[in-house]
Amino acid sequence: MARLRARRRRRRAPRSGVRPGAERRAHGRRDGRRPRTPRAERPRCDLESRGRGRRVLPTRAARRRCPARAGIPRADRARGRDGADDRDGRARPARRVDDARAVRGRRRAAGGIGARARGATADAVSGRGVTRARRLIDAGLLAHDRAAVAVTERLGLPGPADPARVIAVKLFDGLDVEVLPGRGFDVGDVRLAGVPLSWISPVADARPLPSPGGGAWLERFTGGLIATCGLRNIGPARDGQGLHGDLGQRPARVLGIERGVEAAAEGGRVWARLRAEIDDAAVFGASLRVHRTLTVSSSVAADGRPEHRVDLIDEVENLGAGVTPVSLLYHVNLGAPAVLPGTRVEVSAARTAARDPHPEVPDWSTLPTPVDVLTEAVFEHHDVEVDDEGFAHARVLAASAPVSGDVRGGADRAGDVRAGADPHGGPAHEIDVAWSAATLPRLFQWALPTRDRWALGIEPANAPLFGSDRDAPHAGAPLLAADERRRHELRITIR
Repeated sequence: MARLRARRRRRRAPRSGVRPGAERRAHGRRDGRRPRTPRAERPRCDLESRGRGRRVLPTRAARRRCPARAGIPRADRARGRDGADDRDGRARPARRVDDARAVRGRRRAAGGIGARARGATADAVSGRGVTRARRLIDAGLLAHDRAAVAVTERLGLPGPADPARVIAVKLFDGLDVEVLPGRGFDVGDVRLAGVPLSWISPVADARPLPSPGGGAWLERFTGGLIATCGLRNIGPARDGQGLHGDLGQRPARVLGIERGVEAAAEGGRVWARLRAEIDDAAVFGASLRVHRTLTVSSSVAADGRPEHRVDLIDEVENLGAGVTPVSLLYHVNLGAPAVLPGTRVEVSAARTAARDPHPEVPDWSTLPTPVDVLTEAVFEHHDVEVDDEGFAHARVLAASAPVSGDVRGGADRAGDVRAGADPHGGPAHEIDVAWSAATLPRLFQWALPTRDRWALGIEPANAPLFGSDRDAPHAGAPLLAADERRRHELRITIR
């Protein structure tokens, strides 16, 4: 319509003279509108006027034409944000950090998922602090949580004569754990990404002993991550009780198995929980029952690193009519490649004492080079520092330098092997062993530096293993009253 009216005005205008509006256009005005700004004085990117006070996201082409529209500082317009140029020599433009396309790209890069998970936090949307299994479930790519956490049961290992039950727990991007119902519901082999963390003993016969007297306990010591010692004795045999007692030789009654994947807002932790009971009763003796809860989980820590945990809670109950002494020790066993020569052990204790002189292990805080002598070293850490939650800690840290020297007859056999890492460059591990200090007030450390036996043991306990304290009644074990329950906790964290 405006064009039609203009055409009619031109038709009515006289042939001679100045056309209507020419004088006004010559002075920069047109039909009473605001004066036109000369082109040289116009702002190149007048986003505020165009958007009428609203922020306008420019198009990709506009950002290329005008760096000011892309939010690039004047000092960085000639080069990219990181100061690097493209391959053809031209400057690479920096991107707006709040560009919607960049936000969507970061979400996709975090886990292959572009949509926001329902109920997820801001960190969860960007992929930080949420497990990959949770993100895949929220995206509808996993049909069942069995794909994230699998719990299966089998009879023994293929080949050996041991027909015992084994409960295998496998977590998505996490631990592979074997639980032994026929051996006191202890934790056997534990692997992370196929690499063993627990110590594997040269003893292959895993059958439980009917009455482990004397030192027979060692004949069935197959290693594993957790070997529970007690309840009648820990340490050397005494008063008819064998080495480290017989709790690890008793069958467990499995009560229940649970598993799940937490919501994204809670970090998407993948977990499996197993519950069992182990009885230690006699007709003319004490009646004790251990209520055990074992939880295996994998999550993402606040700093973005994967975190894997094995949590064990034991409640020892006295079912008898009288007071009964209860000894308890958790034999946490670590082997190569989780621990290697140069691995460091950190314990904040008032003092540390060795059971005997052992020149093969001169320093308890650093694992030595393997030796050809069959020997062991045992230390006790007194008055270990306790955190705000009531837990004491012992940390096993990877070596800071490659193993050097003659590991087996020549430096060429040593290679570049770091503690906590496999020889092919696998990730190093930091292992934190924590325990309830109120019910487990003692800590022992066991080192087996012999070649082809190499192991490290972290052993929280409630009674002494050696020294004059063993001369106390019941070898220093605490007493448990009738119908009383006592809770013991053990946490093993692998980062």
